[in-house]
Amino acid sequence: MKIDRRSLMAGMSAMIASPAIAQYAPPLVQREYYWIPRIPGQSPVFGTYVGVPAFTGKQWISDTSPTNPGVFPLYLPSFVPQRLFITACWLACSSSPGKPFGMSELAAWVDPGGIAYNTANGAEVGSDFTRDISLGHSVVNTYDFREHFRFDPPVLCDRVAGDKLAFQASAGMDLDFVFMGLAFAASNQIPVQ
Repeated sequence: MKIDRRSLMAGMSAMIASPAIAQYAPPLVQREYYWIPRIPGQSPVFGTYVGVPAFTGKQWISDTSPTNPGVFPLYLPSFVPQRLFITACWLACSSSPGKPFGMSELAAWVDPGGIAYNTANGAEVGSDFTRDISLGHSVVNTYDFREHFRFDPPVLCDRVAGDKLAFQASAGMDLDFVFMGLAFAASNQIPVQ
């Protein structure tokens, strides 16, 4: 098989641009996953959306079975790699106009080794957040909100090593819909469901 200069440079550019990804390259593609929380006990893919009532907060954490009120499992399908190189994150929420308005907050992060989660079983009080890696933090001041964050180099969420992916919504108004999207580099050998 003959490799021309253009193919060689295209393959090498991934290794030069991001050594962390290079060990999994080639071939890599960008995949995206859009997560919306569902009512507990229903299908994590097709179940009814669950919002966040005004003046409350909810937290979702991957690869867990939380026992604290207000902390729920964050579902990741099988096509999301165990070693996740996150290149972008979207945070969004919406509320119906006409409802009382209040400032709200959205946040997403990686908890390396699950340290923050494990120190207090998902609760904020008593957790060690010193190692967390932010994927996005937004103050919501409108009824329909979206914000996009990009990462170069990518943020690693190594679920094999116990890292957790987390999303939190603190509502100053009824949030009918909350959302987190992820873009990540993945092998094109992993089938999408």
